[in-house]
Amino acid sequence: MKINIRYFGPAREAVGIEIEEMIVSTGISVAGLRELLLEQHPHFSTLAGASRFAVNMDYALDSDIIPEGAEVAVIPPVAGG
Repeated sequence: MKINIRYFGPAREAVGIEIEEMIVSTGISVAGLRELLLEQHPHFSTLAGASRFAVNMDYALDSDIIPEGAEVAVIPPVAGG
């Protein structure tokens, strides 16, 4: 199935693109997508664990299933502390 991934801030810098269209397995979870992104974008590894994912503009849990045609936002931490 096809999804769109939008990277923000340092995540965008790490992967080198702002928006990516990706074909993934039907029924993939947020955790599964995180692993797939780590395989395809090794520079994302320093941010992967701390980044939040939003699916269709709602924050998602790692166990959430991503629906076909979804827009997934990768939101890295924006402030220290």
